Amino acid sequence: MTRKPPAEEGTFVALLPGLFAALDGPAVDSLIEKSPNEARYFVGLMLWPPKALENDVEAGTWRVRRADADLVLPANASGLWKSLSGPEA
Repeated sequence: MTRKPPAEEGTFVALLPGLFAALDGPAVDSLIEKSPNEARYFVGLMLWPPKALENDVEAGTWRVRRADADLVLPANASGLWKSLSGPEA
């Protein structure tokens, strides 16, 4: 995840204003080479069958938060999990 992808290197997708996901090896390599400290690196993927995520949210399994790039990419990552698991926005 990064606020601004390097120019035309690899595949990035805009998730919301100011938040982009690197989707392939060249994109991650470009981030590591050009701005390693301006990104957050996550490993993993979750997929749901149709309607399963909606059902989980309705059941209270997941908390829904307002989309916010500053929440995902704070200046200091210390305390990131605590901020994400705090009260709902």
